Amino acid sequence: MSSDIAIRVTNLSKCYQIYGTPRDRLKQFVLPKVKSFLGREPNNYYQEFWALKDVSFEVKRGETLGIIGRNGAGKSTLLQMICGTLTPTEGTVETFGRVAALLELGAGFNPDFTGRENVYLAASIYGLSREEIDDRFDQIAAFADIGEFIEQPVKTYSSGMYVRLAFAVVSKIEPAILIVDEALAVGDARFQKKCLENMYALKDKGATIILVTHDTFTAKNFCSRLLLQDHGRLIADGEPSLVATHYYRILFPESDGVVSVAPMSSHNIEGNPPKQETTLHLPTPSFVVRPNENSGMWGRGGAWLKEVRAYGFMPPNRFQGGQKLIFECDYQFDPAVISALIAQEEVMPNLLIGLRLDTAKNTVITDIATTALGDGLMDFDVLTEQKATFRFSCIMPHLAHGDYFLTPGIAVGNGNVCVPLRGYDNLIELCCEPSDLVIGLLKINYNVTRVG
Repeated sequence: MSSDIAIRVTNLSKCYQIYGTPRDRLKQFVLPKVKSFLGREPNNYYQEFWALKDVSFEVKRGETLGIIGRNGAGKSTLLQMICGTLTPTEGTVETFGRVAALLELGAGFNPDFTGRENVYLAASIYGLSREEIDDRFDQIAAFADIGEFIEQPVKTYSSGMYVRLAFAVVSKIEPAILIVDEALAVGDARFQKKCLENMYALKDKGATIILVTHDTFTAKNFCSRLLLQDHGRLIADGEPSLVATHYYRILFPESDGVVSVAPMSSHNIEGNPPKQETTLHLPTPSFVVRPNENSGMWGRGGAWLKEVRAYGFMPPNRFQGGQKLIFECDYQFDPAVISALIAQEEVMPNLLIGLRLDTAKNTVITDIATTALGDGLMDFDVLTEQKATFRFSCIMPHLAHGDYFLTPGIAVGNGNVCVPLRGYDNLIELCCEPSDLVIGLLKINYNVTRVG
């Protein structure tokens, strides 16, 4: 056994028996035994459903692992087997250290007990003595912040109060391994922030953390590694941005089987002349980026980014806060695919384009998008036009020194409901070299005067 391994999962599988009718369940209980007694081959009266199939991986001590995937991919099943609350059909799970888990709302709580009684119950299950729980109870109660409800039966709690108390318990027992399964989604924004701060503190202390979430931004920012599950199988394991891109491609398969999305020729549709473009003569680009098959591309299809030209940078890709930068994006479109998607998803026929600015740790800084300017580009006809060039002009914020990434994206719809046609994760790398000191992520313009 390697001393730096916290969790080892080997060929793990879970199979459920699905019965068509209650009668089939009764047949399965009785008839195979009878046929075996008579020396005949027994029949099965159920269908097998493999919620998890042949999953293997290791998690090192101190590692933060995120698990993402669509609903029904087997993520919760996997975590339950790691925690020991579900028995695998095949394979083994080994954990090395105290495991604390927040798997589902109120798991481990007795609804008739008060919050205080459940704190003592849950903490004792995790192996704490009465004296240790006494020492930590005030911290747990303060973190949960449910006031006098700590003395009320848990069955009177709201879902938010449930998860507050449950997370307060698992976070204050200082586990070697913390497992969180989507439970934080029911908390308000302030509580979610407090939970993330607590998990960062546990991470800094060397705890191993497994987080299941549908929030890819949180997963990319918090986790050092991501697993992607689909249909019960582990299909990707690696660097968060790459795995998240794979996940996007599963969520938004190209054209979703609506229409073929083979690139169209660049000539104009007969009878629909291109609209006149406003011409602005720009100097030679600072740099040019052309996407390829390794560019983290995802979306439903119907649009392709051919080229991005960047202006205003210091060589090769450096900038400073307050500097004006320009990005020109050449797009090609398939109106037939876009029309089919608009009809299928019942969205507005408006084109939405944007650039998302992220830190190197995948923290979103801002969007430069047409959704902030209205309902898209009203002078672009998504149902007929085949190509267009869009120009983004912006004054860059005063950012801290470091590397940043731009993600181009294009969609149809409006700010509330839209269909992503194409996105290119972290396509454009930029480097900020501020002219003066920036404390934190960015610097804002401000003034301080004495008024009294």
